[in-house]
Amino acid sequence: MQSLFLEPKLTGQQAQLLADRDLLWQIYRSVGQATNIVFPQIVVENLRLFDNALSELGVKSEIYYAHKPNKSISIARELALLKSAKIDIASYGELKSALNAGFNGSRIEATGPKDSFFLAQLLLHKATINIDSLSELQKIINLKKKIGFEDQTQIFVRLAKPSGLNTEKDSRFGIPDNEIDSLFSELDKYRAEIRFKGFSYHQNSYTPSSRILALERTILLTLEALKKGLTPESINIGGGFKINYIANRNQWQDYVSGVIAGILGTGKHLGWNKTGLGYWNENGKIRGSQNFMNFYQNEDQYEQLSSLLSQKSTKLGGTFASTLSEMMLSLCIEPGRSMLDQAGMTIAEIIDIKKSANGENILVMNINRSQLDSFEQEYMLDPILVKPLESKEIETSDAFLAGNLCLGSDFISKRRVFFKSRPEVGDLLIFTNTASYLMDFAESNTLQQPIAPKIAVYKKEDKLFFTRDENYFSI
Repeated sequence: MQSLFLEPKLTGQQAQLLADRDLLWQIYRSVGQATNIVFPQIVVENLRLFDNALSELGVKSEIYYAHKPNKSISIARELALLKSAKIDIASYGELKSALNAGFNGSRIEATGPKDSFFLAQLLLHKATINIDSLSELQKIINLKKKIGFEDQTQIFVRLAKPSGLNTEKDSRFGIPDNEIDSLFSELDKYRAEIRFKGFSYHQNSYTPSSRILALERTILLTLEALKKGLTPESINIGGGFKINYIANRNQWQDYVSGVIAGILGTGKHLGWNKTGLGYWNENGKIRGSQNFMNFYQNEDQYEQLSSLLSQKSTKLGGTFASTLSEMMLSLCIEPGRSMLDQAGMTIAEIIDIKKSANGENILVMNINRSQLDSFEQEYMLDPILVKPLESKEIETSDAFLAGNLCLGSDFISKRRVFFKSRPEVGDLLIFTNTASYLMDFAESNTLQQPIAPKIAVYKKEDKLFFTRDENYFSI
């Protein structure tokens, strides 16, 4: 069978650590169990790359790091030292984390569902609140009266369907179009209590055309708000910038083609129990949709943002960048995944190797699916095999990766993974670029299995050092 590799793109400190196998083993042995590694300084570098992309286009901006994809306090602390960095939180726990890291309320924005206690804490800390409904706006007004909070509260208003198209998917979040006139009335009514910062949105579709429509319409709504005497100063387009995980485009295309060939019977199945990773064969035709993201992108996240802002709008008479500048509007973004690009990896040990009843190779790891889980989607990168002693032996093999839970469904990888050297018990597998939505988003201590601790790795005078995530402070 042809080996189909999906080799990861590796840059910066992640690549440097992987090249230093002694340090890698030192970190793992000092912890003694599966371990998550984060690179806080890389997140700051990524923020600066976003900032550079916006500055080159002359766009005034605010960058909110989305805390949601990773719980690391070291990353939040490193960003808090950067005056231009702000943070987007989605729970009271994340508010406490942001404050602990060093952010004050003026640099914090809260999105998502909020109960009265969470809202009261946001008011007291003078954070920006991204409201999700007219009822939430009224709840804020009532709370301000109850606690005697007289200062103006800054808000974004989230739109449910930013493009305004009926074909856009429904969303549980945001204010629908038929409530916008009522919103304008409420904002005018509560001018003394509320400072309307601007509209915000998160898209259900990330195609270039949908992004263009959404930004264009949101600018037009902002113009409407200005005509009604309101004073919006920003537009918040959220995140959703895709990143490139794969080093080689051809490898990506070959593997996806291999998945299809397996389903059609013209190649070996690449999914566990002959599943098609979201696809199936119906009378010789491929049905369904992939249960994995596209891990290869032609443009990086900064190019995607620049490309959007460089688009011309016939309704606005110029590019989005020039329109925002002419209207003196700031562009706010909330990158999460894209800010964490190359900023983390997960180390796990092979604790057993066995054959399934059907003769498939299975590597059992000392970690489980909850600790490498991204919305039940498949992780489409090859882990890097690291042996205690360096070996130049080349002996290709393939296997499925199982976790340490006593559950038949606990697979780290339900896709066939190919190796250039034969794995052995005691070897390490390094899962790269796991900082966003993978290493801790859904982690649990099911069956009382331990949760992988975090280690912060940082560079000082070209050398890498490490410490516990909670002990990290770079000054």
